[in-house]
Amino acid sequence: MKSMVRGMRFCAILSIVLAMLGPAHAQSYPERPIRLVVPFPPGGSTDVVARILAQDLSTTLKQNVIVENKAGAAGTIGIQVVAQAKPDGYTFGVSGVGPVALIPLIDKKLAYDPVKDLDVVAIISTIDLMFAAKPGGKKSLKEILEFAKNNPEKVAYGSAGAAGPIHVQFEYLAKLSGASMLDVQYPGDAPQLFALMSGQIDVGLLSLSSATGAARDGKIIPLAVGSPSRVSSFPDLPTVVEATGLKDYSAYVWTALVAPKGTPKEALDKVNAALNAALNKPEIKERLDQIGMQPLGGDVKAANEFIDKEIARYKTMVAVTGVKRE
Repeated sequence: MKSMVRGMRFCAILSIVLAMLGPAHAQSYPERPIRLVVPFPPGGSTDVVARILAQDLSTTLKQNVIVENKAGAAGTIGIQVVAQAKPDGYTFGVSGVGPVALIPLIDKKLAYDPVKDLDVVAIISTIDLMFAAKPGGKKSLKEILEFAKNNPEKVAYGSAGAAGPIHVQFEYLAKLSGASMLDVQYPGDAPQLFALMSGQIDVGLLSLSSATGAARDGKIIPLAVGSPSRVSSFPDLPTVVEATGLKDYSAYVWTALVAPKGTPKEALDKVNAALNAALNKPEIKERLDQIGMQPLGGDVKAANEFIDKEIARYKTMVAVTGVKRE
């Protein structure tokens, strides 16, 4: 009996000690540099936003946040590195739509499952998209879709990469409207914009930041914004719903901060708080606005709910379009 009492006392004391150590450990995090994996090459918008935030997070967290570029396979190589890393709070990744919400739906050979292998820390930003026509082309998105419906494969549209979010969202619009268009793929916004300005394609879907200059200079014809509501930079430009009469259609992309599944809650919460603080700073908002990003932020729960809805949205689009990854 005495030994049992002593054992119970020891367990009680141990519980108290562990409870006291828990908050102390949480307060000491992070104790060493943090790795921030970018799954794309240096210089792109994802890399730029990662470096902007890494600099601010380093100051807030009082530890260096080091950006590592792990490019390849449309971003899945870098996100695989994150998914397979030790979940200790010292590896995070900045992901776009593809590696988290789209490619896992169309490539069953991926070495990771975003739902099972990743924790979503926060949604960093959304990126508005613009539908635009070639100079001298049709000035209405509805008119283009109707022409493409009555003249299959006579309208060529540009997309940034096969089975990417731009491609899928454009194909979904075509399916909803009954249009049949020819997809011409480009490795990014810049070559697609050049093709549109030179009349090589009839219509394109571009990031607002890429399209703005050409649209204002009359080098392309702005048709509609993909976002659910109008944007302040083009207040007279209708949404796709307004321009076409189609219901519940929107086209946009986003960036998110992710971590290996099982990362300690205190690490997720602390990094989330630091990220939200950064996104609320006027100077960072301005820098993100310059590359066409609208800061979003929010808590960990909201971030996971956002991703769940996005995965469901892309499941619908993939099912309707039949898009596959080659």
